[in-house]
Amino acid sequence: MKKLLLSLLTLLLIPVFCFAQDVIITKSGDEIKSKVVEITPDMIKYKKYGKDESPIISIYKDDVFMIKYANGEKEMLNSTTKQTKPKENAIEETHQQTNPIIPKKSSILENNSDYSTYARGKDDAKIYYRAYKPAATVTIATSLVFGGIVGLAPAIWCSSTTPDIDRLGVPDETLLRNTSYMNGYKYQAKKMKSKKVWINYAIAASINLAAGIYLITLSHQQ
Repeated sequence: MKKLLLSLLTLLLIPVFCFAQDVIITKSGDEIKSKVVEITPDMIKYKKYGKDESPIISIYKDDVFMIKYANGEKEMLNSTTKQTKPKENAIEETHQQTNPIIPKKSSILENNSDYSTYARGKDDAKIYYRAYKPAATVTIATSLVFGGIVGLAPAIWCSSTTPDIDRLGVPDETLLRNTSYMNGYKYQAKKMKSKKVWINYAIAASINLAAGIYLITLSHQQ
């Protein structure tokens, strides 16, 4: 009986371990499941998630939008790397101190505009995206009928795939051509789909666990 209860509890904990990873989100909207090893002024160095023996991979910080760490912390990477010329003499150094370089206002507004559009895409997805229901239904049905181990397969597959563009429910077709908006919308849609799938998997696992305990208790009473 103890072994059976341990096995059932392990199934409940599987979704938790599935999220214990760092996620690197690129500016193109891709998500890289990884273990961040080091962050330098120019690069982010990481290993593939679940492959500790794999070689270290590097990606430019300029290509990364955000890092979501396994502990829940998030790090936005909005700044771009700039190269500065070496100081030739003390006179130039004094001149640089008295005349600091001021970023162009247009570039600042452009970055803020991109982020606002990205955020708008995420907000719209919370309102209009509802196509996660079939994936969540398949997960809970499979888990209830065939058990948690079999149900784990559709849960992992459904939660790791980005929703098809024709199922996103974007409110305005013209927004499909806005890269920043679509990156934000797809990111939030995938997050919502993944969350709903794992909630349904946990519900099915809990029901199976309760049913298992009830049957074991009933058999001992007899």
